Amino acid sequence: NGGNYAKGNFLASLIVAAGKFGGMLMTCVMRSWNPAEEGKSFLPLFICVFLGAISTLLVPFALKTSQEGGEGEILSWVLVCSGAFLFFFFSTAPKVGFATLMQSLAVKSTQNPAVIFGSIAAFVTTIDSIILMSFSFIFSFLSLQSALWISCAIIGLHGVLELLVGPWLVKVPKEEELQYQQLANSAAQEDGKESA
Repeated sequence: NGGNYAKGNFLASLIVAAGKFGGMLMTCVMRSWNPAEEGKSFLPLFICVFLGAISTLLVPFALKTSQEGGEGEILSWVLVCSGAFLFFFFSTAPKVGFATLMQSLAVKSTQNPAVIFGSIAAFVTTIDSIILMSFSFIFSFLSLQSALWISCAIIGLHGVLELLVGPWLVKVPKEEELQYQQLANSAAQEDGKESA
């Protein structure tokens, strides 16, 4: 009925708002992060990927809690909103940081960086499509509870892989990190404007 639709729209808007707030908050945090001065390289970005991936596990927990009824339903929405907040909070830093890293490497390695950006965009779009099709396949043949656990487990494993392997794949000389951070700060400001 109309009441259920209104409730659904309100809760969906609440989830989106929680995610947006998380992303906007991280852009503010990134402005004070300077790996060149702190000697931390890009390791914090991979840690953020891991934490963002693990935060998705709150969603299947929320579904299980909602089935208990009563106060469990309220707790389930708190868990979902918390998951959205944490996911976007921890995902914003890698999004901005790795984009900045790729831009800097492309500009330094070729005279026509637009070619690299175009190739990467096509590759990322293809991978995203494959991932979405895979998740759709999982949800089509399994129960909602099982599909959520499997999907979140896949995302969690990706976070673990990023944390274990990622730092070894990205080796940036310390003298270049300050330049990357300056670009990251600028990108974070732009991303903050979009999130707002």
